[in-house]
Amino acid sequence: MSKEQAMGSRYLEQLLSTFQAFLDQMFTTNFHSRLADPALYSLQGGGKRLRPLLTLLSCEASGASHQAALPAALAIELIHTFTLIHDDIMDQSDLRRGKPTIHRKWDLNTAILTGDLLVPFAYHLILSSYTPEQAIALAEQLTTGLYDVCEGQAADLALENQPPSVKEYLEMIELKTCRILQTAAVLGALCANNSSAIPTLQRFGHHLGIAFQIRDDYLDVFGDTETFGKPQGKDLQEGKRTFLIAALYEAAQRDNSIPAILQQFLENGGISTEHVPAMIDTFRKFCIDKQAMDAIYQHTQQAIEALQELPFTPARQTLEHLTQSLVDRIK
Repeated sequence: MSKEQAMGSRYLEQLLSTFQAFLDQMFTTNFHSRLADPALYSLQGGGKRLRPLLTLLSCEASGASHQAALPAALAIELIHTFTLIHDDIMDQSDLRRGKPTIHRKWDLNTAILTGDLLVPFAYHLILSSYTPEQAIALAEQLTTGLYDVCEGQAADLALENQPPSVKEYLEMIELKTCRILQTAAVLGALCANNSSAIPTLQRFGHHLGIAFQIRDDYLDVFGDTETFGKPQGKDLQEGKRTFLIAALYEAAQRDNSIPAILQQFLENGGISTEHVPAMIDTFRKFCIDKQAMDAIYQHTQQAIEALQELPFTPARQTLEHLTQSLVDRIK
């Protein structure tokens, strides 16, 4: 690790510590609900805190202290957590990050209500922490981001009933993954009252989102099961149209021969655990693993190039290191 990367890591640790202290304070003083226990459980699940970090760093990269963006950073984490709770319900997942999901630890109704409650609390933070003009701009961004994430989830479900397509996959993750990362970054610029940085941060969030999601798809198949925290090929077993599946289908179409394991996946809406190794072998045969890594690298570079349109600051440099670390991650 270089000296700059080490400094960036320490900077991120400080931001995470500051954010956690703010989260704890807000829930202690402002969150009075029968659902406090499951809400806090959902927020303490050991995630990367990527979205609040983007908000805090984008605020500093746009010329203000990260302190100004703490309420907005918590708001975007609340919205993100809401989507995870509902994703787990729709996917009937038993675990998230190695811990029981809320609907398993408590029950389905508690999970639905907990997710729902996080949304108004996010807006409460925005409306009570900023000037009316700032609050309106921040709430508009948050609303658009949440709307697009829900549309992306609907698009993801729709893809399960049609032939895989890389183009349609990218359109789906533009909504489901990229938009909330763009929103997180733009919130930071708005907290800094720097609207001129918004187009740059939107481009950054777009390319970061694509690289991040394809890396997630890649790790589901080629990552270490214990490190990644979920069974190898879980997406394959659930029939999800990942980048790997879409790229394999298009490669097979060009080859005029659909592999038997892919045909089985399409007809049955997924494959069983014992058939995952055969799908992995097929991915490698068609060089889909390399295609995925090439796409990850390309979008990572474009994300970093977008950031370089901002003035050089420690925050911008840390955003660049964070972007690279997300691509290199193993979980």
